[in-house]
Amino acid sequence: MAISAFFLLTGAKGLDQGGTGATLAAPSLTGSPAAGRINGLLDPVREFTLTLTEGTNMAAAPSPDATRIALALQGALYVVPFSGGEARRISTWSMEVTHPVWSPDGSRIAFQNYDTEGNYHIWTIAPDGSNATRVTSGPFDDREPSWSADGSRLVFSSDRGGDMQYKIWSIGIADGQYQQLTTGAGAESHPALSPDGTKLLLVENGGVVLVDLVTGARTSRGAGSAPAWTPDGGDVISQGGGYWSVNGMPVNAASEDLFPFPARFLPDGRFLYTGDGKIRIRTTTGESVSDVPFSAHVALRRPVFTPKAQHRLDDLDWRTVKGISAPILSPNGEKVAFVALNDIWVLSINGDGQPVRLTDTRDYKASPGWSPDGSFVYFSTDRESGGVLAVDKVELSSRKRSRLAILTGISMAYPSLSPSGRQLAYWTGGGRVEIHDLAARTSTVIVNPSLGTGVSRPSWSPDERLLAVCDAERVNNRFREGYNKLRIIDINNKTAVFHAVGPTPASISERNEAGPVWSPDGRKMAFIMDSLLYVMPVNPDGSPNGPAAQLTPYAADMPSWGPDSNTLLFMASGHLRTINLSSRATHDIALDMRYRQATPAGITIIHAGSLWDGVTATLQYNKDIIIDKNRIVAIEPHGTRAADTANKYIDASGLTVMPGLWDSHVHPLDVFNNQAYGLAWAEMLAWGVTSTLSMGGDLYQSVEVREALDAGVLVGPRAFIAPPLYDGSRVFYPSARAVRNEQVAELEMGRMKPFDVDLLKAYVRAPIPVMEIVARTAHELGLPSFSHFLSPGIQTGLLGTSHLSATERLGYSWSISTRYQDVRELRTHGLFNMVATTGSSQNDPVVRGGGLVTMGTDFPLAPAGSGLHTILREEATTLGAFEVLKTVTINGALNARVGHELGSIEPGKLADLIAIRGNPLENVANVGNIVYVVKNGLATTPEEIRARFTTTRALTQRAKALDAFAKACRKDPEWCHPPSMAGH
Repeated sequence: MAISAFFLLTGAKGLDQGGTGATLAAPSLTGSPAAGRINGLLDPVREFTLTLTEGTNMAAAPSPDATRIALALQGALYVVPFSGGEARRISTWSMEVTHPVWSPDGSRIAFQNYDTEGNYHIWTIAPDGSNATRVTSGPFDDREPSWSADGSRLVFSSDRGGDMQYKIWSIGIADGQYQQLTTGAGAESHPALSPDGTKLLLVENGGVVLVDLVTGARTSRGAGSAPAWTPDGGDVISQGGGYWSVNGMPVNAASEDLFPFPARFLPDGRFLYTGDGKIRIRTTTGESVSDVPFSAHVALRRPVFTPKAQHRLDDLDWRTVKGISAPILSPNGEKVAFVALNDIWVLSINGDGQPVRLTDTRDYKASPGWSPDGSFVYFSTDRESGGVLAVDKVELSSRKRSRLAILTGISMAYPSLSPSGRQLAYWTGGGRVEIHDLAARTSTVIVNPSLGTGVSRPSWSPDERLLAVCDAERVNNRFREGYNKLRIIDINNKTAVFHAVGPTPASISERNEAGPVWSPDGRKMAFIMDSLLYVMPVNPDGSPNGPAAQLTPYAADMPSWGPDSNTLLFMASGHLRTINLSSRATHDIALDMRYRQATPAGITIIHAGSLWDGVTATLQYNKDIIIDKNRIVAIEPHGTRAADTANKYIDASGLTVMPGLWDSHVHPLDVFNNQAYGLAWAEMLAWGVTSTLSMGGDLYQSVEVREALDAGVLVGPRAFIAPPLYDGSRVFYPSARAVRNEQVAELEMGRMKPFDVDLLKAYVRAPIPVMEIVARTAHELGLPSFSHFLSPGIQTGLLGTSHLSATERLGYSWSISTRYQDVRELRTHGLFNMVATTGSSQNDPVVRGGGLVTMGTDFPLAPAGSGLHTILREEATTLGAFEVLKTVTINGALNARVGHELGSIEPGKLADLIAIRGNPLENVANVGNIVYVVKNGLATTPEEIRARFTTTRALTQRAKALDAFAKACRKDPEWCHPPSMAGH
């Protein structure tokens, strides 16, 4: 069925051109589609055009008459004269095109496109850009099209079989009928029909396979990828290890950087392909090779940042607490327990809004719950646990705190007491669901998570036979993502069954703050779907007993049942609220909590023997840095009476003072690998990291941690936070939010706005319209916005990428390196930032070309604090000390859009700095010789920061935990570091 490409891809009835408010009709695509709007960013923006002359993992295909070449470059489809020259764009900016192939009669170009609903489909388009038509449809991924010899069918790889396999399918162009060509287990790709239509080439397990479509016989054609038939159908050409080969015999004498697409044959017997950044033509015998030059124009509309005066960094007054994490109703429905400011609180739902503080300590705390009789509140903590999460409880009557459960070397995350109070369900740092018998003090593994990345907090059935969790069921065996579904776990049998919460692609919003929770009467399950609160009737075995009913028209989070199974507590964009299921009446619960930043009183003076300000390439000497509370007010030549005039004086006359460090890529709440929670935050600060930039985390927990760090009740750096990763309908990580269309994206933007977050990130499966909404909202709020993708990230208006290259929905990357001109041009002149998570010479061309590069560790994939120093030293070997030091200081602040407040030592800026032994401009390793750390004007030492974790008792516990963890890793490496975390 032909569908208007513009309407299908944007969902719009008109476009806003250039921010002028002028409404244009949807284009017919008969002219140049690129003439339409670029993205929806509002002023201030900068509009310009760049020219690309090389490509990274670009794909090209010649027309049958060898007069034109279809070129897919950075997500756009162009047509290039066969002899080379200027490329004419024929796709709209909101298409994401790859793998083009010309129809045998030359009238159509088929290609793979990522559609608005978040799936890959096969499209065709006329060579002049008209009549763009979606050929395949549905909640499936269809990839790598190729034509039958008569042009009547398209063959492609797909997961539409619904059996977790990736197989080869075809579709009739005239009748739209699908046919599955291969069956059985396996992840197959890159199909190519023989000219007579009786045989099929495909790729499976790193090798080329020939399938006889008449007999079904399969024959291995050896290792390789991207296979194609020679024009007569007698031979097979494929690539592997940088070489083309025909029937296993090498074609090219020297290795090339071959891009992952088939050879396309010309009428004269030569073939065209892409590699080494070029469109290239050669013979199958290898004697002749030539390149086709091209120039392709990319129109961009990029955000221009204006600092916002109302940023919270400048506010020293009392503030309203917004980080209300994990609220849960008491068994009698009269109280709410929750985490805020790193402590456990209890609030009466009909009271005056003043909560009661049950704890007042600096150990990390999370996930409170109630005893069945309501006499105590339990929660996860890292207090005296060796760095993992144990479970403590506090009696409401006496406020007495005691240990409920602990395991050596294993975290007990998201603990959940059974209705009888005898068993504790939880999931480990490795993601396994376990049951702990409190009386016997023994634990039993029940099930592993489907994707190896964690499940939601377990919720018990009333009879204690079953647990309900949210887990992701993988869609296929080729890519890692799945749908967040209800998973019912039978405790006795140690089995688990997935249940969808609605028609595909319905998905529970995330696996941390979205449920499910089982009602006390066992008849209902509450959860968040499409960011809204739903309740679904269930059978005694937990399976759905009808469709889920929507309860709210606005975003909701963290549902919790009342004892009547007719009342639900939930969070509504920062407000505690209950809803009556029968009447739909809601009640807002009063809560009045305040905090303020931890800052010193009076004047602090630091006498710096040497000073590197973070901006210039030389040191200054013998300076006094004068700080009023938390802000630098002057930098002066050292005065002999400085010590007498300051409220606090720091003698750093033998040290070098420099800006505090930025770790510009962290995920602060991840619990993989038994990370040491409070210790991790302390280690970052002790290693001189005074600011961290989150690239995604659970919304309420992230806000709670930021406020705790700001208030000084949790020891660590500043936390610039992000809400969950905005993903598509298919997700991978627990904190990835399933955002399957523009409506859900708009709900998500409204959900996070009250919390003053610091960054937004569109993740791997987010379709272009969702990416555009994220980019537009971030720009309106003055926030940075990131993705994994250079393209289409740069076109949608996002600020940058969180890696040079990382997990891609394509399976390959358009920014895998900076080797070719397209990536260098877009990252530098395209004003597209990059957070590098490894030290590599690949970063150097971007830095030297004027692009903004910062460094981050992707914590917890690297050790807290010290991991940043490792990257710093690696990068310095090629980039040099001055430039690499900027990537962890001023560039970090500029990237976070707070360069006017942080990142350098200058009058007027906030006092975040470190004092070290040695000259960092001579040797960046000296940055690790930290003597003092100053965060927000408060000066401390690494020894003071680590004090809680370096007592004899704490060190002994930590050693035992690490030993137990190491033994578990040796026994089962996946438990230690799930392979699914690769390419984070």
